[in-house]
Amino acid sequence: MTHLMLFATFLMSNTISYSQDVDGGNRRRRTQGNSTCIDSNPQQCGCASNYQMDYRGTINITKNGHKCDPWKSGMISVYPNAGLEDGPYCRNPGSVADTDRAWCFVTLDDGQQVYELCDVPYCFPSIDTCNSKLDSDNGELVGSDGIASTDSGGDDCASCACDYTTCIHNSGDNISIYDQVTDESKARCTCAFEIWDCTYGSNDCLFDPIRRDAVDRCKFFMEATFDDSVDGEMIASCESSIKPDCDNANVVDACDMASQYCCEENDIECRCEYEKKACLLALEGNLLVADEFCNKAQVSCCGESNEFEDYGECACDLLEPICNDHPNNKQDYCLKAADACCGGGSKGGDNCKCDLLSFAVNVLGYKDRNDNAEIFCGRAYNYEPNYQPEEQALRDMHSKTGGNYWTNNEDWITDIHHCNWYGIACEENDHVIEINLRNNNVTGVVPTESLSNLYRLERVYFGQNDLKGRMDDDADESVFFNLRNLKYVDLSQNSLSGEVDLLFAPALQHVNFSHNNITSVNTFKVSVTYEIFMIAVNPCKLILMSNHH
Repeated sequence: MTHLMLFATFLMSNTISYSQDVDGGNRRRRTQGNSTCIDSNPQQCGCASNYQMDYRGTINITKNGHKCDPWKSGMISVYPNAGLEDGPYCRNPGSVADTDRAWCFVTLDDGQQVYELCDVPYCFPSIDTCNSKLDSDNGELVGSDGIASTDSGGDDCASCACDYTTCIHNSGDNISIYDQVTDESKARCTCAFEIWDCTYGSNDCLFDPIRRDAVDRCKFFMEATFDDSVDGEMIASCESSIKPDCDNANVVDACDMASQYCCEENDIECRCEYEKKACLLALEGNLLVADEFCNKAQVSCCGESNEFEDYGECACDLLEPICNDHPNNKQDYCLKAADACCGGGSKGGDNCKCDLLSFAVNVLGYKDRNDNAEIFCGRAYNYEPNYQPEEQALRDMHSKTGGNYWTNNEDWITDIHHCNWYGIACEENDHVIEINLRNNNVTGVVPTESLSNLYRLERVYFGQNDLKGRMDDDADESVFFNLRNLKYVDLSQNSLSGEVDLLFAPALQHVNFSHNNITSVNTFKVSVTYEIFMIAVNPCKLILMSNHH
């Protein structure tokens, strides 16, 4: 039986229940002060039974990724035995913040000082303790599972704590060396931890139906029988806790963990989606680890390369929306998006970066502290193109699109001036401004490289021909790159497919891709001079129209 079938069976059954006896039963007892738990190690972990008040380690980063502030002298004097004098580390001096784990004060970007919880690990009994000291008669392990050594724990206490310890041990790690337990082991044993944490580690779990449901799912999966070839503990943890925590509760670490351990080996799309969500959630929370998650997302979605050789493609699609939603993030994703979408410092790259960063400044409120938009725009406006290659660009286009077999190729590839060739119109300085080859048996792929050399081009009409290929592959996805004056484009009634990236055509007013197999059109990279509307002619066949502001 597959894990999905087991999950469906679980959803249809009502055989699992969870005690809500808040006056006793499953609700753990706490002991105030610095009492310790079984196998406690204050330098590496904190006991749940005393709210981690015993922790004396050097963790100084909160769950949100902020660095702890030094403890103030007034607090040190009020709580002399709380370890505050050790330095700016996570501690729990007691009733100050009324939390059930170690915490510290942090100073936010706006200067406000708040307290945040730390991810200090809880202490668990060692594997030797679980194997040797467990009472074989009643399953009792005194002092385990966050219960103080002066208390008596029941079999739930022993089984919860030792289940997690055993899971970590079976994963190849040692629970007693907390800082060396791998992320994979933590992921595999998430369910075992959740069952313990819900009963003994968290004050509010009994009042949290989402957590209770997760624990119930964990219990179901962990008790189910899995085939020997299936990692049942990992499946249970992924399906019951990790993925729901990401999908429904928007827990950043859960999304990152889901990407690494809950996707099939070759399921790039799954890993990409979870890492992207981790990235976006971290950005929304203004977490210091946001850049780490976003870098992971770029690798998961776009591959290992750190170079933006394929500008305008995957990395652009990932980073540009981040710029749109978080223009003033510390990591400056608008500038990163400019690199990813526009490539290097070529004339086209400068034009493109000028448009992207100007849009970010003027529309998104991007604070361009280093005046990059002004720099790139200055380069773009000062560029003096060489128009001599225009005739050669037309000759290349003729060659690549079956020009010898066009319905009408009058005067092409002759000594007659190229402005007089069929379908070509020029301005007074002999720069090509229009190509009109509608219904002319033009074949091959869209000649983007040739078109990009016609810097003054305003109108392109290739409708009703036999152009083929993917617009995000054969046409290099940058069909309008460098065409600063382009206003009208007709590529309708061809055999084009894939995604079209307009990639900054600032003068664009009308685009027609109808009667192709275009899957989507990325219109964000269009100057705000025109508002682009997308009208579905029929599924996957699109027309873009515009309103001039």
